Amino acid sequence: MKKYGALLVLLSFLFLNACSTEKPTEKIDKNVKISSIRVAYAYADNYAKRNLGDKYVLFKTDGRVGKDFNGEIQFMYKKRAKFSQDAHFVIVDTVNNEIKYDYLSNGCKQYEGNQYLNIENWKFNIETALTAASEAGVDYDEFRCFTDGADRIAVCFLKDGEKTDQFVYNTFTAERIT
Repeated sequence: MKKYGALLVLLSFLFLNACSTEKPTEKIDKNVKISSIRVAYAYADNYAKRNLGDKYVLFKTDGRVGKDFNGEIQFMYKKRAKFSQDAHFVIVDTVNNEIKYDYLSNGCKQYEGNQYLNIENWKFNIETALTAASEAGVDYDEFRCFTDGADRIAVCFLKDGEKTDQFVYNTFTAERIT
């Protein structure tokens, strides 16, 4: 009987943790330098799998970082079920080397579409956009990147908070669209 009681307590703890909107902040080794969306995603996805479970998929990304890739990149996850509109944000802070979590009830209603992202299959990398900006003489001190549908990413270049230019890429071919 004690075995069942202990099992019930353990299952209750796991259920409450999975349902809770409070998730831990985790530190990333200080010797790790996150310098790409793909590396940030690897940390975010690992965190999401451990803290949200495998019923959640990546829906959208958004990030604002400086030339040295210091800033925050948000990865928005949603439950695979169509009726779920809650947004779970896994935020990779490249300045403090930590992963944070945020939750927004009905957050997916603010975003259009029902696409899921598959970053593992992307050929695009941020260095492509930064090189193109350098070659085009774009003046910027930070950039913002955000997904625009399942197969496009926009890289917006900012100088003193004002947009100076924007490039859009196909994430699967790495071809520049605009």
